[in-house]
Amino acid sequence: MADKQIYDAYKFSMSPRGEYIISQALVTAIKQLKTVPDRQREDSNIADMEYLLEKVYPLFKIQEEMSVNETQVKALQGVLDIAQEAQKDAITKKHQFFSSWIHTKVDD
Repeated sequence: MADKQIYDAYKFSMSPRGEYIISQALVTAIKQLKTVPDRQREDSNIADMEYLLEKVYPLFKIQEEMSVNETQVKALQGVLDIAQEAQKDAITKKHQFFSSWIHTKVDD
């Protein structure tokens, strides 16, 4: 039962909606963590989140940037195309990894 729930959650995370939600959570968390005083802030966590946001989950950030200034939509279309290609590659890699992992767990 737990393996099926993990697999279902994984499938959701790979869907456009799941990708968007994760992206939104990263943007929100990064903004909030940057308000923490320097001595308490975990900059490496922020950097890791920014890396994930840029390389794997860019959708919310791109949408947010597009809504800030509608005249940038055409310019951002090229960026969006590149981000979508990078996301497809990342999704393929994540899918291969988790499929292998799930099959190992299910077969046990």
